[in-house]
Amino acid sequence: MLYPIIVHEEDGGYTFTAPDFPSCFSEADSQEEIQPMLQDVVQLVMEETGADVPVPSSVAELAASEEAQGGFVMLVDVDLSFLEKTAKRYNISTAPCLMATIDRAAKVAGKSRSQYLIDCGLKCAPRNRPQGEL
Repeated sequence: MLYPIIVHEEDGGYTFTAPDFPSCFSEADSQEEIQPMLQDVVQLVMEETGADVPVPSSVAELAASEEAQGGFVMLVDVDLSFLEKTAKRYNISTAPCLMATIDRAAKVAGKSRSQYLIDCGLKCAPRNRPQGEL
């Protein structure tokens, strides 16, 4: 979903705020870094606060706001799929001997195959967090 943010250029980098997501602001070295940084900040804040999905602000109203003076408004696509918590079935392809190894490890851990694979995947997946504040 597209959300307007306010961006200010400072010291060769950028600071930005997302008025639709309270407490979402950060810094980026380039304009290209803004979208992934915003995505991380929004996800972190929404997961921690349990906030509802906001309706995007009017770009024109935001551009005319005092907060936007000296900066510019930019539309950023925020992926809100992280909010979907219902289980969904996925298929994977692997050799039967590898699945047997996974099933044995899951049994030893006292978990289902699905939970074991999710836990292992989350341990291995990098969890990049923004360096800016919440």
